[in-house]
Amino acid sequence: MLNADFIISQRTALDLEICKGRKRLAGWALNDALITRGGNPHLIGIEARIGERRLTSYRCDGLIVATPTGSTAYSLAAGGPIISPECNVLTVTPICPQALTNRSVVVNSNEPIEMQLHPTSGPAEVQVDGMKLTKLTPASTITVKRDGNGEAEAAESTSKRSVQSERRAQPRAIAEVGPLQGQKTDSFQYFGPAPGSVR
Repeated sequence: MLNADFIISQRTALDLEICKGRKRLAGWALNDALITRGGNPHLIGIEARIGERRLTSYRCDGLIVATPTGSTAYSLAAGGPIISPECNVLTVTPICPQALTNRSVVVNSNEPIEMQLHPTSGPAEVQVDGMKLTKLTPASTITVKRDGNGEAEAAESTSKRSVQSERRAQPRAIAEVGPLQGQKTDSFQYFGPAPGSVR
């Protein structure tokens, strides 16, 4: 680090809002937010919308909304694509869908994704980055959207050169290492060897 041998990278994150009647809950995720059947032994029915447009209806074990960072986690295991961190998109990936036509969809991150259990569906739960947030019923609505707007910078620095590039989406994120591990900061910071520096 003293030789500026590090990378600073900003990543897209997710804001969640869950409406349960008059009660509203908020959540935040760096990798993914998902509806899962949890302890329910049966498939659940989920209605999904992108902005004002209906996406589709799912009968599955769950539905994942992943950021580009989270595209290599649970979404990938469920058959989703690997997305470059620079892309301003989100992936919507069903978990074990009953219909052969239900596959992962890549959508613009500028539009919110709204999900709701089908009226005939059993109970489910919401998880963010692998942690349980709350239980869901068909009366609940969950809205997932990109956290933050505006311009962001990504800089790659080595002892021999400094390359800076600009891209959109300035989310909150967490520090991966150091005393701020697990805490939100104004930017996502990764401290590690620069590409090609490890032999």
